[in-house]
Amino acid sequence: MMLLTWIALSIATYTDISRGVIPNLLTCPAILIAFIYRFYTGEYIILLLPLLIILCFLLVFMMSDGIGGGDVKLFILLSLTVGFSVSLIMICSFVLAGIYGCLLKKKEIRLAPFIAISYLILSII
Repeated sequence: MMLLTWIALSIATYTDISRGVIPNLLTCPAILIAFIYRFYTGEYIILLLPLLIILCFLLVFMMSDGIGGGDVKLFILLSLTVGFSVSLIMICSFVLAGIYGCLLKKKEIRLAPFIAISYLILSII
């Protein structure tokens, strides 16, 4: 499952930086595979609560144009793979992106690289 997450985050980071888009062709199959895996292992009930909480939280950001749909789907994928730890990844991602934006005085920031960096940091810890 960790390999799937790394592959998805790597491709999402590349496409987000190069084209400003995280393709549904990447995120939707990855989410489906992660959900099927969790369902097959019997862990889906434990992961539904973080998934619902993250989804509600991110939809508010998305509706206010603060975050893109691809970023939301990446966080959904992470909630299916890491459970409640996704909240730490979200906080770390937003903090790193905020620092980057302030230092370079950017208004629009590609979030996928910061999601990947946060996942890496929290995977190591």
